[in-house]
Amino acid sequence: MAQQVINIGTVPDDNTGDLVRDAFSKANDNYNELYAALNPTTGLYKWGLGDYWAGTGVSPLTNIDSDNDWDMVALGDIHGLSIKAGKLYSWGLNLSGRTGQNTTSGNTPIPTQVESETDWWKISAGSDFSLGIRKTWNTDHYDYTLWSWGEGGQYATGLGAITDKTTPNQVGIATDWEWISAGMLWSCGVAGGKLYTWGANTSYKTGQNTSTGSTTTPTSYDDSTGWTKCYAGYNFGIGIKSGQLWSWGESGLYATGQGDTTDLLVPTQVGAAINWASGNAGYGHAGAINTSGELYMWGAGGYGRLGTGSSSNVTSPTQIGADTDWENINCNGNSATTGTYEFTFAIKGGKLYATGIDTYGQCGQGVIGTSYTTFQQIGTGTNYINVGAGGGFGMAIRQTPTTTTTTTTV
Repeated sequence: MAQQVINIGTVPDDNTGDLVRDAFSKANDNYNELYAALNPTTGLYKWGLGDYWAGTGVSPLTNIDSDNDWDMVALGDIHGLSIKAGKLYSWGLNLSGRTGQNTTSGNTPIPTQVESETDWWKISAGSDFSLGIRKTWNTDHYDYTLWSWGEGGQYATGLGAITDKTTPNQVGIATDWEWISAGMLWSCGVAGGKLYTWGANTSYKTGQNTSTGSTTTPTSYDDSTGWTKCYAGYNFGIGIKSGQLWSWGESGLYATGQGDTTDLLVPTQVGAAINWASGNAGYGHAGAINTSGELYMWGAGGYGRLGTGSSSNVTSPTQIGADTDWENINCNGNSATTGTYEFTFAIKGGKLYATGIDTYGQCGQGVIGTSYTTFQQIGTGTNYINVGAGGGFGMAIRQTPTTTTTTTTV
């Protein structure tokens, strides 16, 4: 429906009490509020498989909250996290305490606040556990502390024990955490410019030069600095250090982008470029965006998850098209069930895109059981700022750019 506005002329600013104009002004305000509710252009959106987190069945692109202050969304296999005005929200399967709702039974069907803190800054959802960074004012500076909750098996929570945690618990005492990423029973993060990993060492995914046992707490592999971001995939990781792209772990299907399938015991530079800005790691596939806004993909190409136009594997970072307005990339590395992980989400020019398998409607095209080998736009909306990839489903945030209005009285 097209929005209509009642023309009431210039609203008087002398407070003389023009009752007719005041009445119409209030009517306009009420209608604007109703129109926004029926035709949301901001807030939190969902699509795809609905089990455990928003009822059952498959959902098209749907707005579930139209507030404009959602900042970040992160999805695990069957649970999710989001930050809204500094508050932490979660939903989905409560098993192992992954939602942080102080329970391990049942489901949390809608976004529900976790405890009462208002200083959450970053979040990441793993297979069945969660991570977060809190930004807390301390006298004359901010402290950036790491917190975890959920499944403690393989020490994925970094707490030095395998006990599940049903509420957020602080990890260590460091106050300089900058970045976090939770994967399949392992995690990585950046603190003080150093790369830290912990959890299951399977397939050398922690980059600690071993594939046995676990790394029980956050451990820096070589104490070098310059790291800014890292991403935990299913059995491998990638990171950005001084603008360079690095990878480690299982190289099967060319996941590490090194041009061969030899597993990497420790982080190893990928190519020679020094202008990488962000990326993401999934189940055998990965992607990265450079400072020019160009998107590169590599690894397992099954079902078209790389967006190259085919389902072939790609041995090293390969540019997707020629566009230079890619902003966000997300591959699902937290699921192992066929049909729930072979896809990729992206944001380009503020628009939402998907490529790969569409078993549960996760590509948002309204056709179930097919696949796409190039990126397809989901819906027609713009102003998307963040997208999360879960087990057969996706969620994203749209924000209306903040504007400033100046009123002059004459």
